[in-house]
Amino acid sequence: MHWTESRPDHNANIDLIIGKWGDSASPEDRKGASLLFNRIAGGFMVIDAASRSFSSNQELFTKALSRQEIVGTPTAAEVFSMTDAIWLYDTRIDEVRGSNV
Repeated sequence: MHWTESRPDHNANIDLIIGKWGDSASPEDRKGASLLFNRIAGGFMVIDAASRSFSSNQELFTKALSRQEIVGTPTAAEVFSMTDAIWLYDTRIDEVRGSNV
């Protein structure tokens, strides 16, 4: 998750890498996904992962997913499940959550 500390007027981003991990997996087995947390609306929306700097890391994954490749697909469930887990349980983002939990 990426945000500007002490700047509640700035939105935050979550960048995820989804797919297979382990000894038998390679970067071709994984894809990048990105979401924007809108503080005013109090929720997340999927954005194009290619717009984020992490998308150039070809050592971890080979494809940055677009919004259209996630929304309305089975991949959306995986992306939002991971996002929910981070949002609900990772205390490192308490500043971002503020009163939005």
